[in-house]
Amino acid sequence: MRYNLLLLLIMLSILQLSAIPNESIELDNGKVVVMFWSELCFNCEKILPVWRSIERDPPPGIKVIDIELIPGKNENIFIEFGIKETPTIVLFENGKEVKRISGLSEASESYLRDWIEGKNDFQLINIAFPVLGGLLALSPCSLPIMMSLIPLGRFSRRRDYAKCLISSTIGVISLGVAFLLISSLLKSIVEWTIYALALFSVILGIFMVLSPERSCKVTGRVKSSFTCFSLGFLAVQCNLPLVIGSLMLLSVNDLAQGILNLISLSLGMSLTFLLLVKTSKGISARLSPSRSLNVSRLGGALLILIGLYLIISNSRFFI
Repeated sequence: MRYNLLLLLIMLSILQLSAIPNESIELDNGKVVVMFWSELCFNCEKILPVWRSIERDPPPGIKVIDIELIPGKNENIFIEFGIKETPTIVLFENGKEVKRISGLSEASESYLRDWIEGKNDFQLINIAFPVLGGLLALSPCSLPIMMSLIPLGRFSRRRDYAKCLISSTIGVISLGVAFLLISSLLKSIVEWTIYALALFSVILGIFMVLSPERSCKVTGRVKSSFTCFSLGFLAVQCNLPLVIGSLMLLSVNDLAQGILNLISLSLGMSLTFLLLVKTSKGISARLSPSRSLNVSRLGGALLILIGLYLIISNSRFFI
């Protein structure tokens, strides 16, 4: 009788232990998305049926699970992952958190699926980077560069503007790719290229200040493609901390995505360059010859300051 009672107690203990929820999450290699919820959460009751539907038919290559908060049994999981409110949905990839969303009051199945698969993020990036590129082109740092370099190029035909768009885009991408690859060799090449352009800027600026009449004749022969390439290259370098920080923030640790972001940013900058080129050429055409010479002197002074700034800033940045 005692042995039967003891056996019964052991079996009950086993059943109780098996009923305790897992106190850890198995984050397999690949993507796992988890919804943390609580029975006392009103919003969870509305979202849970939608989530269960996604669990039954998960997106390809993504494991979808949910974990309920049971006081006294699995709080450590919520503490471990910093879950402070429910519902909270967390996406893991190879055991590392990629993103999370908390406090949803309601959500459609299509919205949650898009969030899990990253479609919402991609749409945000598509909008964010062209806008960022346009803002960088108009920043206090890069705007003087543009206003001083624009008079150097020839923009007499529509084909020149198309070349300008392509060249400035290549200028932005060339510097961005170099830093995305994070190669010491490329870093050295970028460093010396910037120094060369900075030195050229100083020499040309001095020439424009001392002899504006001759500089107008000489700079009028500079190809628009070279001018616009320098424009894109130097404008990105001028805003380098912001550009690199933005690329790192939104590239989601994916080099391919980072390159797509960079292309999007470069198009935003280049289109802004093109609008400014068109506007500035129209304004300069209305200026008298004497005023044009003064504008040339001002552009030369800006080129000197920009060249010196690039030399000093790059000496600090690359040390």
